[in-house]
Amino acid sequence: MVTRVTTANTYGAILSDLMAAQNRQTTAGQQVATGKLGSDLVGFGSQTRNIVATNTVKARVDTMVDQLKSLNVKMNFQQSAVQQVSDVASQLKLSLTNALASGQGDGVMSDVTSFFSQAMQALNTQYGGDYLFSGGQAQTKPFTATGLSDLNSPATVSSFFMDGGLIPTNQIDDSTTIQTGFLASDLGQSLMTSFQDIQNFQVGTTGSFGGPLTDAQQTFLTSAITQLSTVVNSTIQTSALGGDMQARVTAASTTQTDRQTTLTSSLGDMTDINEANAAAALTQAQTAVQASAQVFMTLKGMSLLNYLSGSTGG
Repeated sequence: MVTRVTTANTYGAILSDLMAAQNRQTTAGQQVATGKLGSDLVGFGSQTRNIVATNTVKARVDTMVDQLKSLNVKMNFQQSAVQQVSDVASQLKLSLTNALASGQGDGVMSDVTSFFSQAMQALNTQYGGDYLFSGGQAQTKPFTATGLSDLNSPATVSSFFMDGGLIPTNQIDDSTTIQTGFLASDLGQSLMTSFQDIQNFQVGTTGSFGGPLTDAQQTFLTSAITQLSTVVNSTIQTSALGGDMQARVTAASTTQTDRQTTLTSSLGDMTDINEANAAAALTQAQTAVQASAQVFMTLKGMSLLNYLSGSTGG
């Protein structure tokens, strides 16, 4: 059987080639324009499952990175306040020690009042409108005394702490949760007890610091300094713990950021084009379209009648 060569069959073959070349040109053009191998998951073929899985993990890591960055900034404010409490304890002890060494009580209560104000402000430190040491009660001021006179007997120091008792914790990776904050009562109650003792002595019959120290005042200051030594050691340990917590958050943030970079690179390997190869593919597709179109136009202008008329004329 002889297969007939007809104009219709030839048109169909050439047109099919032209459409295929146009499709390749469109695909290559989209890849060059977007930088991606496909415009949707279907366009990625066998890599689709891996892309979906990697995107799922990356979304979780992205969220963790953002949370850790925000937490790190918050902990900078927190650590500054913790250090301020520790500094106040040390400075209060030094002030009392200097007074005892000089035998003069002038300026003792002025220093005590100033240090109390600093400690009060540190305990009520806010970040983003929330109290840092409130124990989960973000809108409740954790330490309510506003002046030394508030501490006068029969007041109890614990009655001025209104933190909720919930120690702040945060997740720093897929399986690790650590303490990331403190309660105001844990941070400052022992220091405020020292302030109360000084205030109660000051308003008592043997208090009234000013001028040369009496025997009773010297005895009291010796006891207060001993007590403050314990407070200072405690606040230093708390500050060190806060620094350690922040270091762990910083390290976790670095680790998660590295994971984020790796996952982004892996996704790029699966979805991004090779620019040189894509540009070459686009050029080849454009050339193929032009060639197919030229053949189609040439064929369109041809007919068997051209040959028949030419033969007759001869």
